[in-house]
Amino acid sequence: MSFTTSYEREIAAAHKNGPPDGKCFNMHGHTWRIKVDIRQPSDAVDITTGWGIDFHILKDIIDFYDHTTLNLFTYEAGWLHEWSGLFTNEMIVKRAECDPVKILTWPSAEGVAMAIWTQVKNAARMAEDIVVTVYEGSHECVKFDGND
Repeated sequence: MSFTTSYEREIAAAHKNGPPDGKCFNMHGHTWRIKVDIRQPSDAVDITTGWGIDFHILKDIIDFYDHTTLNLFTYEAGWLHEWSGLFTNEMIVKRAECDPVKILTWPSAEGVAMAIWTQVKNAARMAEDIVVTVYEGSHECVKFDGND
């Protein structure tokens, strides 16, 4: 037996990406819609709260990117990158107090989906399946399922 928790939220973020001669290489912003689906076994429910995962944790993970420039979180900016300890809730909540971190492979919907998937994987107990859908604007989206 299992259950699926879904959480969806909109954020605003800017980025530039694509080929240097393309329109998207100019800095621009979007309203991004991010949806996270987490399938967990029924015994993943916390016996104290009755929750599989706290919705506020998912909110904090997504809000980490709200009103940011995604390019500041990419590897090519030359910052050191360490996975250990990178996705703690304390760091997500206290983003403004932290040095910039590089967690996106690309400043794109694909990069955001992969990073959020990793953050959720670290936060969700016994997750059997996680799918992150990122809408860049109202019509285009990518889905990332890192479970394969």
